[in-house]
Amino acid sequence: MHAQSSDSLVPMNNLRRSGRRTVLWRATLGLHNIDYPVWVRNISAGGLAIQGDFSLTVSSGVMLDIPVHGLFRCFVIWSDQGLHGLAFQDPADTIINRFANNAVSLGLVAL
Repeated sequence: MHAQSSDSLVPMNNLRRSGRRTVLWRATLGLHNIDYPVWVRNISAGGLAIQGDFSLTVSSGVMLDIPVHGLFRCFVIWSDQGLHGLAFQDPADTIINRFANNAVSLGLVAL
């Protein structure tokens, strides 16, 4: 997988520090007024990995709609053959609050 960062983006090592939890959720990715069905493969407080049959450009802004949890503003941090890494644009504490009671079971916060 190819990772890329920009001075205007959060440094990659900061995003990758958060522990990831494997999940398999259906979601919808919005890009340029087109909705794409995707699978969320893993999640952390910093971002998530999705799978979908389309190309994404690193640093592109996207919207991800996860049923029950809502709409998240993200940007693409890597993309490789149908797998894509997204970083949340909102701070980690905001993301954790959005997942409410599921935050602990997802590993987004420690007990």
